Amino acid sequence: MAMYFDYLKDWSYTNIEMSGAVEFEISKVNGDPITKAVVHPLSKGIATTIIDGKAYFTMGEPALVAIDIDGQMDDTDTGNNNVDGSFYAGDPIHTLSVFANPIMDKPDPGDAGVAVVNAGDPLPDPSTYETLYFGAGIHNIGIDFRVKSYKSYYIPGDAIVYGIFSNYSDHWDGT
Repeated sequence: MAMYFDYLKDWSYTNIEMSGAVEFEISKVNGDPITKAVVHPLSKGIATTIIDGKAYFTMGEPALVAIDIDGQMDDTDTGNNNVDGSFYAGDPIHTLSVFANPIMDKPDPGDAGVAVVNAGDPLPDPSTYETLYFGAGIHNIGIDFRVKSYKSYYIPGDAIVYGIFSNYSDHWDGT
């Protein structure tokens, strides 16, 4: 897909809503044991435990974190080489991102003013909705989706939206 970094194609993440403590168990798909795991940012103070090659941690409140598995992120210098200016060319760095959000009121797809767009369908005219609800699946809104005043945009956990929500573009006419 144009405008996206190829090295993000195997990105591992999860989205959850939470209203109390949530315990996570992480294991490698190939069955190899995990030897070290660290939750970032460290300022969250979330400790990990390794038991039988699996990593465990508990989040007490919503947060956005990344879990470094086996030091891929912490122990690998991916910056540029100060000697010749070259950049990191090693294996991809894999972490697990957790997007843990508070439980929120969700729009009802059947309510007046809610327009549901299904994956692959064109986006409706903004004058026809108050809330644009992205249905399950993968959506590509392009690199210049203009956010409108007094409109809401809802992306549930079973929808993925590629693109840029923005009000900046050098080709808009100002309307």
